Amino acid sequence: MEIEIKAVEIADLPDILALQKLAYQSEADLHPGITIPPMVQTIEELRQEFESSTMLKAVIDGVIVGSVRGSAIHSGTTWTINKLIVHPQYQRLGIGSKLMARIEERGSEYSRLELFTSQKSERNLTIYQKLGYTPFQEKQVHPQLTLVYLEKQNSRHGT
Repeated sequence: MEIEIKAVEIADLPDILALQKLAYQSEADLHPGITIPPMVQTIEELRQEFESSTMLKAVIDGVIVGSVRGSAIHSGTTWTINKLIVHPQYQRLGIGSKLMARIEERGSEYSRLELFTSQKSERNLTIYQKLGYTPFQEKQVHPQLTLVYLEKQNSRHGT
């Protein structure tokens, strides 16, 4: 099974949005009664995000099975990574790690990498910590939802 990591094209956006909603269902299940943004994002909102960020996709046999996004924040010193998604049937095959490595490469000019996940997302927290990210802040955004922000220094900075 060959996994190709490529830039997302505008024609991919409907497939990315459908995959996002499928992949985030497990996250939504952790937070009953809360509408999380990835589950209600519209195609127009995704198009706007496409214009302002770097989006990558993982493809197997011509089918998009994963995606991730990155963009600059904090006056150009931080590369933020978000919406890492992998089709549930393709999880635990290293696709997420490959996407993370490539999106980190895309942010090589930034000294710091940052991302966030739900405090209840133990699997995500474990994955990110294995990739070298450490928690630095928690933010309660809803009485039943606390986000954990993680960071790491970019070892690719300046290369």
